Amino acid sequence: MEPHRKHLEEPVESITAVSGRTTRKLKPISHATQTMYSEGAEFLVLGELLIRGIHATKSYTGFTGWDVLAANPRTGKTARIQVKARLATDFDGGFPIKNVESDFVVLVALNRGYRYRFKHRRESGVRPVEYFVIPIAAVKKAIKKGRTWGNMPKVHLRQLETDKAELRNNWKVIQQFLGVRSEF
Repeated sequence: MEPHRKHLEEPVESITAVSGRTTRKLKPISHATQTMYSEGAEFLVLGELLIRGIHATKSYTGFTGWDVLAANPRTGKTARIQVKARLATDFDGGFPIKNVESDFVVLVALNRGYRYRFKHRRESGVRPVEYFVIPIAAVKKAIKKGRTWGNMPKVHLRQLETDKAELRNNWKVIQQFLGVRSEF
């Protein structure tokens, strides 16, 4: 396994011999599975944009710097969106980023289970998906703070000048950027 992929894991169910309790822990995943989770996160973002009345399409051929393109067909204004997926529920709030040529980053916390098993945790750790919509200007400011993951800059939600709660499901910033009125 490549060292930089070591942190990504997939959920598997196991039965604890002592208690007989079924728990959910994470094991390392293959590159193909990692790609599947990343693609799934991109489709989730695409769906969230579409149900908010934002015209959007997914990149199917590795466009550098963005994964989803949102647009206002009336004005021709577009927003390039880079999607970052995190699998573990207890991830550290960070994501590596090497290209900042997009307009927004959407961090998708898939919350598929705990990465680190602690005996005091009795629940599986599986939770609803969370979205953090971050303007690229905020990401660029956080990169300047110097954190890295291997040879890439790493941004943490706590480094951003905006509160994490304000970023959660903040789809309105994309609507405002595009000049799209919400139907609801």
